Amino acid sequence: MTDEAQETYGVAGELITFQRLPDLSQAITVKDSLDTILVEGDDYQLMKSGIQAIEGGGIDDQGIKVSYTPLKANMIQALVESGREFTLFMEG
Repeated sequence: MTDEAQETYGVAGELITFQRLPDLSQAITVKDSLDTILVEGDDYQLMKSGIQAIEGGGIDDQGIKVSYTPLKANMIQALVESGREFTLFMEG
């Protein structure tokens, strides 16, 4: 994935999930809205599902772009009946 746009709110501790799970053994590049490369440990902490904004870092409410190698994955859907749609997010 190259320059995947992510909405951000500029809040310390904000979890910014990627569209797909990143391969953490490969390089991940995070850029702010001005295409400045952000630094892991200063601006964000890498998580299994994306990144978490660090207080005082360079992630603001203007969004970011991330480039990463996604893990190979399969999607499983359990459709019992149609109705309201929910998103369940689990990390760990």
